[in-house]
Amino acid sequence: MRPSRAVPSPRQDRRRQHSIGQATRGAAQPTASVRLAPHFVVDMPVARIVNPITHANWEGKGVQPDVVVPSRAALEVATVVILKRMLAIETGPARRARIAQWLRDEQ
Repeated sequence: MRPSRAVPSPRQDRRRQHSIGQATRGAAQPTASVRLAPHFVVDMPVARIVNPITHANWEGKGVQPDVVVPSRAALEVATVVILKRMLAIETGPARRARIAQWLRDEQ
C-alpha cells in the first residue's frame, strides 16, 4: 500500500480531487515480510485499507483516474484541464485574457 494511492481514492470519491493519467497497480493492502524458512520469505497482508466513502478499496483494480491518458501526457493534459476550469470561473477581463493566452500556448 502506498500513501500516494490511499489519499487520492477517498478524495476522488468526494469529488475533491481529479486525477489524470493511468490507473495504479491495485495494491491496497499493507504487507509485512514473514520469513517461513531460511531462504523463503512471504509478504503477508497485515491490514485492510477501507475507503470511508465506498467502504471498499482498490485492491486488484487500482485507483482509476478521472481522465485516462498515457503517463507521459498527464502533465500537459492536467495543465489544460486546470486552465479551462480557471477560465470558466474567472470574471476579471484582464485575468481571463491572460488565462486564455496560457491555454492557447498549451494547446
